[in-house]
Amino acid sequence: MTTRKIHNETSQSIIDGAIAVMADSGLRHLTTKLVSERASVSTASIHYFFNTKERLIHESFAHVMDEMWAQLVDASDEGGEPLSCLRRIMDTFFVAGRNGINAVKIWPQLWHHAGANSETGELFRDYNDRVINLLAAKLIDAGMKQKNARLYAFRLNALHRGLWIELHVGSVLNKSDTDQIYTSIFTTITDEIMGENHE
Repeated sequence: MTTRKIHNETSQSIIDGAIAVMADSGLRHLTTKLVSERASVSTASIHYFFNTKERLIHESFAHVMDEMWAQLVDASDEGGEPLSCLRRIMDTFFVAGRNGINAVKIWPQLWHHAGANSETGELFRDYNDRVINLLAAKLIDAGMKQKNARLYAFRLNALHRGLWIELHVGSVLNKSDTDQIYTSIFTTITDEIMGENHE
């Protein structure tokens, strides 16, 4: 095994350990000791790879967002009719195993941290911009006017996050509830597109 591969595996193991600790205990309880236990590495290794706790937090959040973005792009790249493609993108958050429970549990912590930390805030804004642009592009491809597409993209982005967290963490909703809510919003989107095309 090459030194580079070991280096990458160790840093990824540390990130995975940090995500697991944040998911189980929360960001406030994240310590290098807990991460080292989860990652099966020394605390010295954590300091070597990440220098500071803030750098580890940032890289862990970046990893979660990169993984989620890759899944959204994969769903988009499958092609097909634009609204079906859009629904597939949104379903990415609700298919078992696609986005792990740890990602769901740390997402609210990411929001909070983004408000307090400018570097994480920039990371979060960049991710949101990419998601909104992807959703808006699919809506435009489906025939929606650009201005309305952007507004609906914001609505979909907020809706999927809230439903995703409620379904997996809050336990208030079940899959049937989320399906009904999505059907309702997609009916509204279809009606909007048809109304615009008849103007």
